[in-house]
Amino acid sequence: MKNTYQKILAIILLLSVLLGAFSTASFASEKDSLKKEGNTWYYMQDGEKDSSYTGLVKYYDTWYYVKDGVLDWSYTGLTKYYGTWYYVENGILNWDYTGLTKYYGTWYYVENGILNWDYTGLTKYYGTWYYVENGILNWDYTGLTKYYGTWYYVQNGILNWDYTGLTKYYGTWYYVENGVLNWDYTGLTKYYDTWYYVENGILNWDYTGLTKYYDTWYYVEKGVLNWNYTGLTKYYGTWYYVYGGILRWDTNTLVKYGDDWYVVSGGVVDFGYNGAYVYGDTLNAIDGGVWNKNYNGPIYYDGNAYTLTNGTLYSYYLHPQAVNHNAPYLIAVDRTNNCITVYAKDNSGKFTVPDRAFVCSVGTDGLTPVGVFNTPAKYRWKELRGNVHGQYSTRIVGKVLFHSVPYSKQDNSTLLYRSYNKLGSAASHGCVRLTTADAKWIYDCCPLGTTVMIYDSWGGTVLPKPSAVKISASDGRRGWDPTDPDPANPWRR
Repeated sequence: MKNTYQKILAIILLLSVLLGAFSTASFASEKDSLKKEGNTWYYMQDGEKDSSYTGLVKYYDTWYYVKDGVLDWSYTGLTKYYGTWYYVENGILNWDYTGLTKYYGTWYYVENGILNWDYTGLTKYYGTWYYVENGILNWDYTGLTKYYGTWYYVQNGILNWDYTGLTKYYGTWYYVENGVLNWDYTGLTKYYDTWYYVENGILNWDYTGLTKYYDTWYYVEKGVLNWNYTGLTKYYGTWYYVYGGILRWDTNTLVKYGDDWYVVSGGVVDFGYNGAYVYGDTLNAIDGGVWNKNYNGPIYYDGNAYTLTNGTLYSYYLHPQAVNHNAPYLIAVDRTNNCITVYAKDNSGKFTVPDRAFVCSVGTDGLTPVGVFNTPAKYRWKELRGNVHGQYSTRIVGKVLFHSVPYSKQDNSTLLYRSYNKLGSAASHGCVRLTTADAKWIYDCCPLGTTVMIYDSWGGTVLPKPSAVKISASDGRRGWDPTDPDPANPWRR
């Protein structure tokens, strides 16, 4: 019993000694870790100065930064302690600091004195807002970021308050105004010389129609302002006329849309218009704002009655002073369809009777002039430009002639057959090319002074457009016009 008691007492004494030793060591490591000598604080380890230590030291509930065993009051920046990075300011860990700090050329985000690797977003530093990604200032980032419910535009790591325009974020384009995504904006914005349509802050690639921008209405097609569009477009139940991408309020004309032509008054389609309408060189029948191609009959214009065929009448009827009524025919050249209609007189002496049609080739790029002319001269053979020659030439105006398809010489067997094969399409330098037979008919049957009207068709040909024979390169007759009445023509055999 006595031995047992003694053992228990020995154990109690041993524990007391040990507990006392641990208590003394803990106190010494905290309280005596720093020691001041003169104006310098030293780091103490086991009662001795330790010049090998650099890092944080806690002293009376405050953490200090020690470098090479000496408290460094001059240090401001980061230091690592047991895997965590802390922010030190003037030698003391600053638990109140939230913001950026630079460490070895890189800027880091500190929150409540600790580097926050989880933070992605904005932070303000000396009046400027910067973009932080995973705790590091990202100078390479340009785009949007959300901060307290608002989206901001960052350019090269800095919030750009001056930027207004588009930016792409995860496949979608957004509209930024003065550095902030503007969800309320609907309208146009320019981005790299192209104008785009924004709806509620997002570029709308699906939108086609009109939009107003600084008192002008523009035409948008699939989210992009289309400067090349000319035609009609519908906007909230009304049809408007657009020219060169802009709604033209000052336009009064006929406009083609689809297969129909519409009356436009003050930039708006006038579906209430009925009656005669003058368009360029034509008088036209309009029903409900639309050209009536099927109308044949009389129509009144400016106090006179005119007879329309297929809903139209050409302008020479409106300007009788330009027409030579002493000639037996009037020749109408349709530049659009490369077709000629010859008109004969009706019982009243007016040229209203379509007599015949010729296939032709007018000038490329509009070189054949539009207007009403009277023929002044004729030539059996005429040297044309490029040292080529035309048969049965009749001058229309200036250097513009009716003539056969060109020949390389004044020789019926030197036809430029490749040019002949272009009849029916624009191919000349301004003259009106025909088959030899058709050129000869004009030469023989239409005296000098015959009226020639050249116009752009918009309602198709008056009579069916004839076709010309196509000449093969392998055909031994290719130097001759198949229609040439010359008895030597091999096509006649």
